[in-house]
Amino acid sequence: MSADFDASEFFDLFVQEAKEQIEALDRALIGLEQQPHAPDLIEQIFRAAHSLKASAASQGFEEMSHISHALENVF
Repeated sequence: MSADFDASEFFDLFVQEAKEQIEALDRALIGLEQQPHAPDLIEQIFRAAHSLKASAASQGFEEMSHISHALENVF
């Protein structure tokens, strides 16, 4: 591993991607309130929760990963 390795770059990328996934979850959940049986919205929620779970786990944020996993299991 290089002495110039900067883990903060990965953290910054994680934060940016997590915000995007949370915004996607928010939009899809609001849409699901209006269309409770829309399979495309359910799929969007599942995918966003799955992505958030994986990226949180890769950064060591176990609680966030567990919460995302629980949300993923609901959908």
